[in-house]
Amino acid sequence: MVATLDGGLLDGISEDDADILFSLIRSFFRQALDLIENPGRGAEWSFDDPVILQAQGKGSRGLVELIAEHVSGSPALAERFKQPGKFLDTGSGTGWNSMEVAARWPALHVDGLDVFKPALALAAENLAASDVADRVAFYDTDFVKLDAVETYCAAFLAGPFIPRTVIELGLPSLHLALEPGGWVFLAIYRAAPDELSQALLDLRVARSSGYDCTPASAGKLLADNGFQNTVEIEFPTPAMLIAGQKT
Repeated sequence: MVATLDGGLLDGISEDDADILFSLIRSFFRQALDLIENPGRGAEWSFDDPVILQAQGKGSRGLVELIAEHVSGSPALAERFKQPGKFLDTGSGTGWNSMEVAARWPALHVDGLDVFKPALALAAENLAASDVADRVAFYDTDFVKLDAVETYCAAFLAGPFIPRTVIELGLPSLHLALEPGGWVFLAIYRAAPDELSQALLDLRVARSSGYDCTPASAGKLLADNGFQNTVEIEFPTPAMLIAGQKT
């Protein structure tokens, strides 16, 4: 289909990027089918279909590329990621982001937090089959109950799958959990190019009970919780990152 629409659109795409792309396509199509078959399902991320869970997890690895882009542009942060430390993945799902972080930065250990048991079960299986099982751990822990002080050099928040109230309640604890100079990376969906696409995007976020926000409101939320130097990090992916630093 892509070749018919634009024969050169995928020229030069790597095997890993193709896997991310088709994982997202698979997840979004499955979610669209769920909307048709279960229109009355509650607004929460409650899929237990392993195909959806694994596809969404694999597709989200593109966000680690955005983190890497930010790290590469900051000599101080790049040097920090080369040193032993801990990275926090909140809303870790099936674990693909956590494992990708560990694979990219061999000095880091990653703690993944989630409360959705079907995803945690798959994360344990995925981790056991990986090469980073000694540096990644997953916990059935509510983000709001995070109890750590200056423990993590950076943290990721899966905004489209974490309710606004949870993020707002948990950010003060996350700020405390980060080292001085540490960064938080909040994922949100990018704005759509037209009204229909935006309405469908808003529906997807609502069905996942995620944080529906604009880059400006997300940046303000981080600033209101003590994060400075906020930046927007974009890439040709459905999502983007709003990053803020604890200073």
